[in-house]
Amino acid sequence: MKVEFEDEVLDLEGGILVRELLINLDVDSDRYIVLKDRKMADLDSFLDDDSEVLIIKAVVGG
Repeated sequence: MKVEFEDEVLDLEGGILVRELLINLDVDSDRYIVLKDRKMADLDSFLDDDSEVLIIKAVVGG
């Protein structure tokens, strides 16, 4: 699967959940949003080899 994260493009093996991907990349799920194939993905979304994933920092303001 193709993963875009912090100006890097990673080619990783699929077959995992979003939660597992974030743990493997040491990414805090409370601070980032994950898009799978251009749609928001929850932590239990399955990622296969054909998935395109974008991990972006959540911005909070007030």
